[in-house]
Amino acid sequence: MRPAPVAPDESLNAAASQQKMRRSVQLLGGLTLASMAVSAILIVATLYTWKAISQVRELERKIEDIGLFEKRLSSRLDLFNTGIQSQIEKTNSRLSGIQSELDKSVSDNRNALARLEAAAAQLGRRMTALPAAGAFGEDGANQPAALPVQRSAPGQPQATNGGEGVAVDAGQAGFRRIIEPNGSVKYEKIR
Repeated sequence: MRPAPVAPDESLNAAASQQKMRRSVQLLGGLTLASMAVSAILIVATLYTWKAISQVRELERKIEDIGLFEKRLSSRLDLFNTGIQSQIEKTNSRLSGIQSELDKSVSDNRNALARLEAAAAQLGRRMTALPAAGAFGEDGANQPAALPVQRSAPGQPQATNGGEGVAVDAGQAGFRRIIEPNGSVKYEKIR
């Protein structure tokens, strides 16, 4: 059987309709491909955004840790500063105590020096004082005779006569002990 002949208008309509259909399918295919490409771009952008957000959160956490570290460091520095200030205050109080002791010592030394100077002046006056005129006569002929000065060594009394050397037995056979006017002692062998 032969197909029935189709009218030319209908064939043109059918061809135009098929062509519209093909164009619509191609347009839909292109739009689908474009939407898939946009979706892929959005997925990649979402992944990068998610990664950036997680890095920002990590940075925020680290910044928060830095804030806590700063607080701990600040409190320790305050504690250290307080300790140093305390040591400085103790040192200052010790220095002021030492200064007051030095001032007291200087004052005591000045007082002692003044007393010593007064005693030295008094002793100087006593040493340089001359006997009253006529106490022993004008020429001093009536002065009493010099008394022997007693010097002793442990266990043995020794005597000298007015600064002259006197020989005294040293207690050992063959040696004698001589006391010089300046107070030194020497030994000589007895012959």
